[in-house]
Order: sequence, then structure tokens, then C-alpha cells
Amino acid sequence: METSDVYLTRAIIDVVDNTVDGVDRLRSDGNYEGRWVPIQLNKDVFRVTDNCGGIPIQIPRDCAFQLGLPMERQ
Repeated sequence: METSDVYLTRAIIDVVDNTVDGVDRLRSDGNYEGRWVPIQLNKDVFRVTDNCGGIPIQIPRDCAFQLGLPMERQ
């Protein structure tokens, strides 16, 4: 897959947007107090971390990283 058309800024925004989605799953009242998403960037490291709930395990296991047919369809 060609990735030259993916802009770094857009990718960072998408990661931060996923963080906000994580908070929304944890808190339906829109209160973001106590949540954080620092971005570390230097010549050796690019790192985004958060304390906002992550992705439910079912999403990467069943959808996002699945290759091929599900076991029940083989």
C-alpha cells in the first residue's frame, strides 16, 4: 500500500481523535478532567500516550486487524 499520500498532521489528529472517543466511551457527560494525551517528539522518538480508555479488545481482535475469513466461515 502506498502511504505517501498520508499526511503526518492528519495522522496525529486521528490519534488524538481516537483518544477523545475513548473518553467518550468512559464518560458520557463530556467531562475530560483528569485525562491527558501528551505527544512526545524529538529526533529519535514519536510517541502518543493517553489515559483515556483505549480501544475495546473486540475491535482489534474481531475487525481492525483481522486478515482473511473468520474461523466460522472457513
